[in-house]
Amino acid sequence: MKEVFYDNKRIIYIPEIRTDFEGYSYLSKLDEKIKNYSDLDESISINLENMTWIDVNMCSVLGAIIQKHKSNGAKIEVVKVNRNVENILSKNGFLTKFMSGFNIKDSYGTVVPYRRYNLSDESKFPDYVSKISKDRERLKFNQNTRSSLLNSILELFSNSVIHSGSGLGIFVCGQYYPNKHTIRFTITDLGVGIRDRVSRFLLKDISDQDSILWAITKRNSTKYNIPGGLGLSFLIEFVTANEGQVILCSGNAYVKISESNREILNMNSRFLGTSISLIINTDRDSVYLPVQEISEEDLF
Repeated sequence: MKEVFYDNKRIIYIPEIRTDFEGYSYLSKLDEKIKNYSDLDESISINLENMTWIDVNMCSVLGAIIQKHKSNGAKIEVVKVNRNVENILSKNGFLTKFMSGFNIKDSYGTVVPYRRYNLSDESKFPDYVSKISKDRERLKFNQNTRSSLLNSILELFSNSVIHSGSGLGIFVCGQYYPNKHTIRFTITDLGVGIRDRVSRFLLKDISDQDSILWAITKRNSTKYNIPGGLGLSFLIEFVTANEGQVILCSGNAYVKISESNREILNMNSRFLGTSISLIINTDRDSVYLPVQEISEEDLF
């Protein structure tokens, strides 16, 4: 991690960030570093001039970390954006949250904006989610599959609202990549994490890795008297049938699930909360999974 102390400020230079193990590991370490410097009452500059690329959905994680420390009283600012990412980070609203003078219209319609939702904003989230796959001609989703995808993402949000215990709310962001025929979407909370929730429910302490594996098993849920397991398990079924990927990060666990592989890795720094990233192929027109017994009208 490149950093210097200059002019009474701790300057941290953010590198490229991608939706992978290295990206999540770096951001977990960044969170830890900012806390340590904030505890020393240092002023912190998050410098983006070396960040020549970011998978834009990962603004969900970066923004959540910055906002958490700002809310905790850290003297932290975002400065000097690389030209390669300035345009897209202006379009999706990320820079608007942390810097002044950056606001560009998304004329191509590829942005799934960076947003922070309070836990009380549950009624506002469905409208945001519905726009993720509204262009069915581009995405080639049949109506049943689209409804099921939206149901699953709403379940993720509902789970975060119920279980995260975070006063900061939920952070979301995504991006269409038309040339690659993919959507990337990330939802992040900085609450208690999956391990805490599952361990309390099972009345025993289990690892971060095992808690994620338990949570993604169909019909496993920490919600009492509510049919559970639908959100994560169905979402994983959908994305793997789509030949996409689901990435879950919580504590020191990084879990990536695809059609042909399940990768479980340990990170050196703990991610304090839960982040889930989806990589969905938009050019698949043969994907079908049984729709759940809930209509889109019931959701919206």
